Amino acid sequence: MRHIHGRKGARESGAVVAGAEDGLHVGVADADGSYPRLLTKLAKTDVIVLDDWGLVPIGDRERSDLSEIMDDRYGSRSTIVTSQYPTEAWHDHLGDPSTADAICDRILSNAHRIKLAGPSRRKGENNLDQ
Repeated sequence: MRHIHGRKGARESGAVVAGAEDGLHVGVADADGSYPRLLTKLAKTDVIVLDDWGLVPIGDRERSDLSEIMDDRYGSRSTIVTSQYPTEAWHDHLGDPSTADAICDRILSNAHRIKLAGPSRRKGENNLDQ
């Protein structure tokens, strides 16, 4: 339900939400020639939400795209990242050390971090034995 409300709120506010199931699909924009327009749109979007960051492996193209997007947005727009993985693991997830340094620096240097602790809230929601 959180995911549905998050996407609804994002649509209403003009934010862009990319979840683990979505990936970072900018290859289509590159193929049809709209890639520069997409990057400009992402650079100007007030809020981008990367939901479930780190669940899906990231390839060379996605890593390069993410680096360019984060570079364009750095210091001027907000990016919200949700992840089950600690930020210390993001560098390894990204692969290439130089690009990973750049991406992590842009995302984490001015970040406000909220670490959640405790049992999963989902365990109680779907318990059919009760």
